[in-house]
Amino acid sequence: MWDKAILTWSPGNATLTASFQGKKAELKLTGDRSIVPAELHKKLFDKKTAVQARVTLEQDGNLLKIVKVEA
Repeated sequence: MWDKAILTWSPGNATLTASFQGKKAELKLTGDRSIVPAELHKKLFDKKTAVQARVTLEQDGNLLKIVKVEA
């Protein structure tokens, strides 16, 4: 779990990226943005501004995948 991860949204490839202490985790969002709390939607998706959140991750081989996002 990363307590103060920086979340960014890339609308071109519909990817949510979390960064923390030089590490990265990504998640493709195909229309369903419910993993991100509603209070972060306006800033993250509409304004495309980076936000800080608590992120729960899952190890998948060498990759980290975003499992849960909390404000």
